[in-house]
Amino acid sequence: MGGMLPLPLSPKSIARAGFGAYGGQFLGAGQAFVSNNYSKYFSSSAMRYYFDVTEAYTFNKLRLIACPFLHKGSWARIPEQVAGGLTFKPPRADINAPDLYIPLMGFWSYVLAASTLQVRRGTFTPE
Repeated sequence: MGGMLPLPLSPKSIARAGFGAYGGQFLGAGQAFVSNNYSKYFSSSAMRYYFDVTEAYTFNKLRLIACPFLHKGSWARIPEQVAGGLTFKPPRADINAPDLYIPLMGFWSYVLAASTLQVRRGTFTPE
């Protein structure tokens, strides 16, 4: 164990390990592009609210979607008092809060499953 190299944990260290000295530059350029071009459409603080989920929240929300008759309790969202007024708790703290994690993962799962089926049939084209 003493002679093993530590595993890269962050995206930058993975890029450096895979692409050498240029990996960090490529990743940095990609992050700069995303932050400059997408920030005018998607504010990271506004989007962070909708992706603030945990594994337990995801499991419970999928269970709620699949079997709504098992839900015991209120269907109302939980309000939270803050200095600027009244807001709602994030999805990790409120099962009734809207999130974008589950729809996005559902979309990607559909795309991967449909692509896999097309590859198996031999009808897949990347266009």
